[in-house]
Amino acid sequence: QTLNRALGERHLAAQCIKATQHRHFASFDLELQPEVRAAQIEKALPDLALALKSYTLPLLKMLPAQGLVRLQLTHAPAAPIAWCPPEAPAGILPCWLGETEEGQPLWMDLATNPHLLIAGATGSGKSVLLHTLLANLLVRPDVELFLVDTKLVELQRYHNHSNVVRVDTSYQQVLSTLDFWIEVMEQRYLTLQQLRQAKA
Repeated sequence: QTLNRALGERHLAAQCIKATQHRHFASFDLELQPEVRAAQIEKALPDLALALKSYTLPLLKMLPAQGLVRLQLTHAPAAPIAWCPPEAPAGILPCWLGETEEGQPLWMDLATNPHLLIAGATGSGKSVLLHTLLANLLVRPDVELFLVDTKLVELQRYHNHSNVVRVDTSYQQVLSTLDFWIEVMEQRYLTLQQLRQAKA
């Protein structure tokens, strides 16, 4: 009702037909009349945020298959999610990352992302994501981790964990670890070659 009233006050012929809320996140699906363009809704986002008393400027997401526009916003401070992973889906290294905006479990199979770069601005959650991935891997009996922490601030807590082989803190240690894994890689190449020759 608040959103529809704000849209009407700005002479935008659009109506919210569905609203959902999960934790601190909310979404509103808008049905636009033919004379209204999505760009007009986007231009009005700051005013709509004020009307809804949103903690963030709403994000506008197009749903072309449904003929709708979705506004996504936070209506309260973010709260931690208790570490209680649901049943894991099929995969080699499934990692539970949290929840989607609809409250569904968000999983990623790390085996399908073997070369992963985590980048972002300061405070955007890079370390949180890294520790979440490690928390998934540390509870598995079939994983051994070689960690690098030359800043001596992020990964020191994992030194004595049974799944952690070593935490390198100097460039010399990192080079030694890389030399070790190059030897492992070359040995695996040799093994694969021998297997192919045996099958031939």
